[in-house]
Amino acid sequence: MDQPTSCEAAVARSCKVCGEVLVQRDGERNWNFNKRVTCGKTCANVATGRGTSKPRVAEERFCEICGDPIPYEGQELWRWRQRQTCHKTSCTNNRAIPRPVLEEKPCLHCGVMMHRGDQVLARFKAKKFCSYECSAEYRRAGLPTEKTCTVCGRTMQRRKKETASHWRARETCSSECRYAKTSASNATSRPAVMPPPKTCEVCGKEFWKRAEESHVTFAAKKACGLECAAVLISRARTVEWQPKPCQACGVLFEKRPEEAGKLFSKRRCCSVECQYDLMIRTRHNGQPSQSRYPRAWRESLKEMIRDRDGRRCQECGALEGDTAHHVHHIDYVRTNLSPTNLITLCAHCHGKTCNHRNKDKWITYYTEMMAAREGAAA
Repeated sequence: MDQPTSCEAAVARSCKVCGEVLVQRDGERNWNFNKRVTCGKTCANVATGRGTSKPRVAEERFCEICGDPIPYEGQELWRWRQRQTCHKTSCTNNRAIPRPVLEEKPCLHCGVMMHRGDQVLARFKAKKFCSYECSAEYRRAGLPTEKTCTVCGRTMQRRKKETASHWRARETCSSECRYAKTSASNATSRPAVMPPPKTCEVCGKEFWKRAEESHVTFAAKKACGLECAAVLISRARTVEWQPKPCQACGVLFEKRPEEAGKLFSKRRCCSVECQYDLMIRTRHNGQPSQSRYPRAWRESLKEMIRDRDGRRCQECGALEGDTAHHVHHIDYVRTNLSPTNLITLCAHCHGKTCNHRNKDKWITYYTEMMAAREGAAA
């Protein structure tokens, strides 16, 4: 049947609960009135089953004047618990029951009388102890001083800064026992998810998978704890280093006691002298030099060339100052120590000749200069 619209006329009906004739309220639409089946809120609660539930706790309350029980008549539970008298007229008219004001009460732990003073009455009623020390002693007195671990059976004691709630809930003596208990319960409740235990390679103790560990991490795990893992890592790091030959002199040298293994693997020489000799004989990329200086290339030969050129740069004519001028190889061959192949240059002019892109230019230029000097001397 379709719902009536607001334009349809209201139909006179009676209440479903009490049988009274329903009266349309002011401002109530016709379709709302035709839909309503009860006359008021009380009948609506009876029809829907609201407000007729019994107290959740089986309890009895008595009138504070006559002592008769206070009946529960289907009202809200909190309203029934707030009532102090029954429905008698003599009791209802005397609802202002005189009550003594609580001014003092004993401490729950030591029994010392606590006085209210200027404290609020509600706060004083909730107060149970005279001080924080009594509160702590009262709660500590009900706790055991020792407990037995449910996994290994060892006796455990309460830690110094452990709270009472944490001490009551604690059942294991250490994190290993806690993980073992959790893993065992998971293995019982979820055997398909929990992998079997493994044996530690250091101490031989069985350990389960932890709750926060993944299966991949547990599969690669070999130790039960941090101490055993440190032992495994130290065993892996103890490598017997074999002696190796020096790349400068060929003598075998061994790893020093204070030297790290990474530094020994990179070291190529037995001493600092051999390392310096190898650095001179090799280039920056580690390959042997194709034209290294011969033994005759000494400071005495350089001084002879500087004296021959009058201690003056043959390019710009600058006299030698605080630092000696450089001796340059004209053909860029280090093994050619002929006096006609050597010329004195200052640091600035020698730096210009280091550009190998103009190598042929400088060779031709200084070769012609030396040939002209020889022709003029002859």
